[in-house]
Amino acid sequence: MNLARAILVALALNALAACVPRDPLERRISAESPIDFDIWQSRHLGALSPKQAQRFQNARKELQLFVVTEWQGRPADEQRKRLRDQMHAFTVRDFIVQGHELGNVRLERLLADQQRLLAMHEEMLNGPETIDGGHARVRATVEQISRQIRDLQREIAENDAVVRELRPQEIPARPAPNKLPH
Repeated sequence: MNLARAILVALALNALAACVPRDPLERRISAESPIDFDIWQSRHLGALSPKQAQRFQNARKELQLFVVTEWQGRPADEQRKRLRDQMHAFTVRDFIVQGHELGNVRLERLLADQQRLLAMHEEMLNGPETIDGGHARVRATVEQISRQIRDLQREIAENDAVVRELRPQEIPARPAPNKLPH
C-alpha cells in the first residue's frame, strides 16, 4: 500500500511539473492578490538568469511608474491592484516586453522635451551676445542637454534591443538618431 501511494504521489508531482513550462520566460505570472504574487515570485524568480531577473525588475519599475503616473490621486490600494492586474496571467517574456515598451514611451516623452529645450537654447546662441557672458552659460547648457539626449537615445535603443531579442518579429529596428552638437 505504501509503495502504491508513493508511486501515485510521484506521478502527481511529475504531472504538476509538466504543467510548468521549462523556459522561465514562458511561465505565467500569478498576481491575483499580493500573497499570490509573493508566492509566485518566491517560486519562479529564482529560475530566471541574472540578466532576465534584472529585466523583470526593470519592467516592474516601469509599470509601477506608469500606474502611479496614470492613476495619480487614486488610493494606493487601487494603484497596487492595477499594477497586479497589469501583471497577472502574462508570461514573464510578455511582461518584460510590455515593461520595456512602457519605458520607451516614458523615455520618448522625455526625449521630445529635451529636444525642444535644446532647440530653444540653440536659438538663444544665435541671438545677440550679452555683457555678462550669457552665451557661455547657454553653450554649457546646450552641451549638457545634448549629453542627456544621447543618454535617452541610448536607453531607448537598449530597450528596443531587449524587445527585439524577446519578440524579434514585433519591432523594426529604429533609424539611427540624428547627429547632435558636441
